Amino acid sequence: MDNKTIFIWLNRLGIGLRLAGALSLCALAFSAYQIVKSPEEFPLAREVLTALETTKPLLAGKFGDDDFVLDAAEPLRYVFFGFIGLFLVSMMASISRAMILGGISLTRFAAESIAAESIKVRNERFGSYNVD
Repeated sequence: MDNKTIFIWLNRLGIGLRLAGALSLCALAFSAYQIVKSPEEFPLAREVLTALETTKPLLAGKFGDDDFVLDAAEPLRYVFFGFIGLFLVSMMASISRAMILGGISLTRFAAESIAAESIKVRNERFGSYNVD
């Protein structure tokens, strides 16, 4: 396998990474739209909504001989689950961003390498020349 073939495959891999990153961002946007439109149809949102509706304590346990119960008000539960949701969305967006940037880097490297290889072959065939 020669260098040009390797660079072509790197280019294809870069394009594939960019497409996968873009598709994952589209899926994330569609999921967010579905959650806002009808959260009861989205399984994860349905679980969060049932967790918000329960009156169970947020934290219960025993410390030494004393029992303790930490109950959170409903707005605090919304804030807590909102932060978890934002964290998950930002994590997925960061993964998609890394895929897109990695694809761009691979494509750029392959394009520059193919161009350098073409210049090298042209110089070997026709000789190099300097323009002053």
